[in-house]
Amino acid sequence: MIKLGILNKHEYTLITDLLENDFSQHESKDVTPILLQRQDNDVHEEITHLISGQFSEKDLDNLPNIQHIFVPYTGLDGLDLDLLHSHKIHVHNTSSHAPFIAERALALLLALQGKLLFSHQKLVQRDWSRDGRGHYTEFWHSLFHKKVAIYGYGHIGKHLHDLLKPFACSVGILDYKNRTYEDTINFPTLETLADWCDIMVVTVPLNDSTEGSVNQSVLTPLKDKTLVNVARGPIVDEDALYDTLKNIGLYGFASDVWYCYPSKDQPFMYPSNYNLHQFDNVIMTPHDGGAEISSRRVRYKDTLRQVIKSTSQ
Repeated sequence: MIKLGILNKHEYTLITDLLENDFSQHESKDVTPILLQRQDNDVHEEITHLISGQFSEKDLDNLPNIQHIFVPYTGLDGLDLDLLHSHKIHVHNTSSHAPFIAERALALLLALQGKLLFSHQKLVQRDWSRDGRGHYTEFWHSLFHKKVAIYGYGHIGKHLHDLLKPFACSVGILDYKNRTYEDTINFPTLETLADWCDIMVVTVPLNDSTEGSVNQSVLTPLKDKTLVNVARGPIVDEDALYDTLKNIGLYGFASDVWYCYPSKDQPFMYPSNYNLHQFDNVIMTPHDGGAEISSRRVRYKDTLRQVIKSTSQ
């Protein structure tokens, strides 16, 4: 019998509902969900499996018999992976919501290319941006036939590639272990990829090698081009991003992921240490790309499939 630790009431309610209604009795009979409190200092020796995206040495003190941790989304940057590896604790995550994140990336991309927010804000001010003869003074850029760099060609990147196909885009990716994929062009470095593309979309996981990797040497060749980030904020160097927007110029920047996040003590805050919101070619969303109405259920259902599968391993 799996004693599955769950850290909040809403998550517990959803998982209980899924086990009762989306899985057969045969599948769910060996899983017992148990609601825990992260601030609870009690030791839970009975918990062998945990659903959480955060785990540190302190958690290990409270859950000494953990064997498996299931992250109900893609990113693993909230886990101390070295600690887990040293204790032979298995880590699982889910990419089942990748289509929704790819859709958000496409939506941000279309909004930037089409100058939708810029045009909306002008019309709110009754500004039609036409000269005296009725000619437009502002133009937007089509996505058709653009060269799109996808930095991170995993589940999200591949779904985005599929979404781009009706626009007849060329897709470039960073060479990784000499792997080749259909209808993609490999580039040896991020700098050469940035130099080639019209648009760069960041979908790569955050780790030691990717943190700050979209730095000034990558951003400079993106002058007058479009950059979208749906991965993690710190992958794009914050200082270099601001400098590029202010002094070099991008056609547009959009992000769903950030450098500063709210807390209980500070629930309202800007997402960057810089005033990125003051640029009229910037679109910001509050890390809600995975908040599509069905996405949460999809993610946790896939997570529970992995929990159940672990009983046979």
